Amino acid sequence: MIDRAVMNAGVPFNEDFIRRIKGCIVQHHGKLEYGSPKKANMEESIILNYADTVDATMNKIEQIRENTRDNTWSQYDKRIETKLYL
Repeated sequence: MIDRAVMNAGVPFNEDFIRRIKGCIVQHHGKLEYGSPKKANMEESIILNYADTVDATMNKIEQIRENTRDNTWSQYDKRIETKLYL
């Protein structure tokens, strides 16, 4: 799919750029135990992993917020490993 998208873009991407894009896709989970087929080993894939983690955490916090009254503590959440005071 990436090769097809690169061809259809009509932009002369160099091989290093294409290799790095593919690496980011394969490595974006960061660690094997998180479902990544390969551990993150490029600067870009590590940054993408952190951005993905922040996005997932903020999404989880919003879900907790929806189920918690204002000015009270949430239930303990295993994913973020804490209670939140909302």
